[in-house]
Amino acid sequence: MRPRPTIIFGKTKPDQKGTGKSFLANSFMMLYNNPFYIDGRREYDSFYFDGLDSTNDVIYVDDVSKDNFYSISSLLFKPTIVVQRLGGWPFEIKLPKIVITLDVDYEFIKSLDPQTYKGCSFIQCSIERVEGSTLFITDKMSL
Repeated sequence: MRPRPTIIFGKTKPDQKGTGKSFLANSFMMLYNNPFYIDGRREYDSFYFDGLDSTNDVIYVDDVSKDNFYSISSLLFKPTIVVQRLGGWPFEIKLPKIVITLDVDYEFIKSLDPQTYKGCSFIQCSIERVEGSTLFITDKMSL
């Protein structure tokens, strides 16, 4: 059975520099032997997974935009993926674990289609200031 995709989300407030999503995801990557990193701000195209191979045990897509998420979400539940390489032949591999970070609020997550909403694990991240210190807050959501 394929592991459930993990989506780490949280909305940065105007006076904040971040919510700790990437920090948390980078910590997760230490659990894997061969993670494959994708800059989620990059436009989704047929070469999006160039460099991925069968030795990678997790795909980490960092800082995905809403538009790119809709493109990527169609791949979340497929058993295999076709990797198109620049200057090479496409090949098919088993899709590894996927971890995605999104700068969105809970309302966006609730608006997802039921398959995505029920088939993924969600972790919400936020930051609060307490007596001059920064407190990172994470909530795992079982939907």
